[in-house]
Amino acid sequence: MNLDAVPTLELTTTAQGPVVMLRGLWTALALSQRKKTLLGLVRALPNGPLAWDLTCVERLDHVGAQALWRYWQRQYPERISLTPTQRALFDHLAEFDRTRQSPVPPGKMGKPHMQTNTACLQKGGCKTRWSLQNNGRFEL
Repeated sequence: MNLDAVPTLELTTTAQGPVVMLRGLWTALALSQRKKTLLGLVRALPNGPLAWDLTCVERLDHVGAQALWRYWQRQYPERISLTPTQRALFDHLAEFDRTRQSPVPPGKMGKPHMQTNTACLQKGGCKTRWSLQNNGRFEL
């Protein structure tokens, strides 16, 4: 593995339509070092369905996979080429999305009241209520 292989994406056209080819290292460190360049390339991608080919990616970690998963709006593109390891990583992200619960901000739970299933918090003299019955949203 070439540790200097920067993350790149290239748009090519085939008989089936446009294909986004990814190459290099799609890891947290590599992505952070090319963030502006990659954002510009992603913004330049055409609208509409695109095929994706990740088979030439040298390394994909959970950060790179999650960035792509979010770009794909948390579902596989209609046409995609992946290695078995990459597919397992995206399948894991998909499973996490299906089973995750609404997040509760860290340190904001307060003391739960068993009768109402809410947590009361003191904030600047007013009470803020967090309710499990309200999909975890805060209310004033």
